[in-house]
Amino acid sequence: PQQQHYQPQQPQPQRHGGGAHGGGQHLAGHHAQHYTTQGQHTQGQHARSQSHRYNSSGQGPTGSTFRFNSAAASERGFNTNAPVFAPGGGGSASGTNGGGGMGGGGMRAGMGGGGIEGYGKGGGMDSYGKAGDMGGGGSMGGAGHYMHPPPFSAGSAVSALRRTGQSAKHDAFFMPETLRAELAAQRAACILPGDPTDPRLSSLDGLEVMQYHSLVPLDDPNHKRSRALGVQTSLYRATSTHDGDAYALRRLDGHIPYDAIHRARVWSSFGHPNLVKMVEVFQCDEDGSTITYIAQAFHPNSLTLDQAYLQQRMPIHEELLWSHALQIIAALHAIHLANLACRVLDLNHVLLTGKETVRLSSAGILDLTRPDATRGLPAAQAEDLAALGRLLLNLACSSPTAASQSYLQNSMSYVQATFSPDLSELLMYLLSPQPSVHDVVAMTSGRMMNRLSQVQYYADGLLSELSKEFDNGRLFRLLLKICLIADRSSIDGDEEFGKHADRQLLRLYRDTLTQQVDERGGAVLEMSSIISSLNKLDVGVESKALLSSRNDDSLLLLPYRDIKDVLERSFEELIASQTQHEG
Repeated sequence: PQQQHYQPQQPQPQRHGGGAHGGGQHLAGHHAQHYTTQGQHTQGQHARSQSHRYNSSGQGPTGSTFRFNSAAASERGFNTNAPVFAPGGGGSASGTNGGGGMGGGGMRAGMGGGGIEGYGKGGGMDSYGKAGDMGGGGSMGGAGHYMHPPPFSAGSAVSALRRTGQSAKHDAFFMPETLRAELAAQRAACILPGDPTDPRLSSLDGLEVMQYHSLVPLDDPNHKRSRALGVQTSLYRATSTHDGDAYALRRLDGHIPYDAIHRARVWSSFGHPNLVKMVEVFQCDEDGSTITYIAQAFHPNSLTLDQAYLQQRMPIHEELLWSHALQIIAALHAIHLANLACRVLDLNHVLLTGKETVRLSSAGILDLTRPDATRGLPAAQAEDLAALGRLLLNLACSSPTAASQSYLQNSMSYVQATFSPDLSELLMYLLSPQPSVHDVVAMTSGRMMNRLSQVQYYADGLLSELSKEFDNGRLFRLLLKICLIADRSSIDGDEEFGKHADRQLLRLYRDTLTQQVDERGGAVLEMSSIISSLNKLDVGVESKALLSSRNDDSLLLLPYRDIKDVLERSFEELIASQTQHEG
């Protein structure tokens, strides 16, 4: 079967004579409304003066039904006619040739017709007034005005890397306990057995599905299985014999034709950090029936957004809403660029897998269970964005029915009264007819930059913690060698091994590291001096170390290079002894 690909129409370049202050004519191939009549309207006059609420006539709320019609959307500068992104068509260095979509206006044109220098003049990100200096005055792909993000902050996720109290004093050379506990909990979730009271465990004992074994149910047996994925499904944690890693194994009940499996396998080669990776799709025979399984990446201790925010009532604030929104927008942008559609996007099919990381858990599954070749890709992609709008509205109102038609008007009123105008405007555009992911990306580009900086900030912190653990592994190996040698009294029946001067030297060094006391006899727990000494020993520097026994009856001053030579020589004796016995 042939996969449908939507091909946007390429606009033909057309000379409009925009000049220095063009008259605001429509660019070729561009369908958005422009409010620049010979450059008379001032910047932002129309879009920012409009109310955030519209009814079917565009005059304001009159009932419980919330509609965002074409006229109201057009007055706010939204592109209501172009369903998908149209690449910019021609444009010259002088800016006299117009272009459609997000190009336009000449060689220096950025996100709109006015080019990089068009910010605040027209055709640029903040433009609603004059036509723009570099051409005919495009409007940022038709997506409304540029949202000004708040000042940059490191973000709440970075707090997991901060140390407080005793941890800040003693554990500066080690991974933060919060991060260590999080990783330990994730590792435990990959290997712990299931709930012993779950009646399904007995039927799974010893069951193997292809290379997957040790199946443990992940879904709630008391929760009614929905058919949001087209068929009833069951979800398990399973371990692969190929690599020993844990995977999420989803069983699909019902007949799945092989051609649908073939089409859906395109998702196996598609990846994104905000998407639960589909590893493979396969069928196997069980009791004379052909059963379809989907193997996905397993994210331990993850929760659906419904479980996290509606059932467990985790706190919701605007920074969190924007964090989730931008991640999902990034995922949808990548999906739509690949000529695909998610098709399943709601609170039960988006996972919270970390402090603030969200991932789409069921993208592409409807391509298996309910292939819809008649609807068309643009309509499916527009529905993805509408589903995102409903999801964010439900989260903002902490209600699973906030986006329903009966409560939509009241829900939007609550959002407008509680959150920033930018969030309200994003929701209104997502719920408008035929939204485009490219318009959404353009609208939120400023906040995307903040989000990118926060992610890089967090990545730098993780890299710093990783470097500490790398050093700790190296120093652990050094300490392990010392412990294997220092207190060994004999080897191969040689009772003189432990009495040799080399072993006595290593015992002195170990005691100097671990048995120090202050003038009052208290233990010295200064990690920095211990780690500094071990680093010098590992390198074998020429600087000297003063070694003392526990009762200070023996003192020795010698270079770290000599101590390292003694350590390596003694360890080679142990290896030679082991090799001799194995031979």
